[in-house]
Amino acid sequence: KKKKIEQRKIMIGLIMVLIGITLFLTGGDVGFFKLAYLLGSKLGNINKIIIILIGGIFGFLIAKIEPNVKVLVSYVDKVTNGGIKDKFLETWLCIGVSISFMLSLFRVLNGYSVMIFLIPTYFLAIFFAFFTPTNFLGLSFDAGGVVTGSMSSSFLLPLLIGVASIITNNYLNEAFGVMALISVIPIIILEIVGMIYNIEVKNDNTKYLDDKIIDYGEV
Repeated sequence: KKKKIEQRKIMIGLIMVLIGITLFLTGGDVGFFKLAYLLGSKLGNINKIIIILIGGIFGFLIAKIEPNVKVLVSYVDKVTNGGIKDKFLETWLCIGVSISFMLSLFRVLNGYSVMIFLIPTYFLAIFFAFFTPTNFLGLSFDAGGVVTGSMSSSFLLPLLIGVASIITNNYLNEAFGVMALISVIPIIILEIVGMIYNIEVKNDNTKYLDDKIIDYGEV
């Protein structure tokens, strides 16, 4: 029932999306998957500490270019009226992904079970949920989803599989759980940011009310 000019715009938009996602997924399949796996298999032969540090750098950079992260931090900036700057939140989410991937590499390199890391971190995320403002609680768990988007799954996961393939023949099982671990640290970080922001807002409101009372008293 739309006008023809609106129909044309919709069709052009759909075609552009189709072309874009085709190129993106093809690039991920041909480029990222194979390159990350090859890079991980080469890294598996060097010192463990160096592997973990390099993995942390990759985790930070991959989260930095994740499109979903850009959308989330921009939304949080808008919702808080600039109270939480998008660059500030983006940096901390990238740090969260970096820490998570370093823990994943540490686990694989030392043969630890993924549950050793998942159980306490998810317990901490659930514990903080009781103190996080309601509007930030949904955003926090959204953060766990956005950091495990297309870029992380197409680069960090095959990179870890490549590292694990040098250590053990059962490398697929060893790499299992990496995306779950990558998702939980950003949840905790955004919950902490929400609690800090809530405290600051309450303090600002109290100060504002006190100033108003003083002004009215003087009048």
